[in-house]
Amino acid sequence: MRIADIKKQNIELKKQNAELKKELDLANDQLKAFESLISRKENKIGELIKQNSELSAIILRQSEELRSANEKLTKRKGLFSWLW
Repeated sequence: MRIADIKKQNIELKKQNAELKKELDLANDQLKAFESLISRKENKIGELIKQNSELSAIILRQSEELRSANEKLTKRKGLFSWLW
């Protein structure tokens, strides 16, 4: 192989290398964007889990309050039923 052919092939390989590097950089940028999106979604899921826990606690507390109020009303109803 002649030196001129080797130089020509070297130039072509450098061009291909530059194109591949651009593609790799683009893929890395897309990967970083995807990782960032995943991170934001994980944070949002964490917030929703926290809100769900808080709401569950509120519902449980309100259920207990309603149960207690219902028991009191039932007792009062029992007390007044003998009057009628």
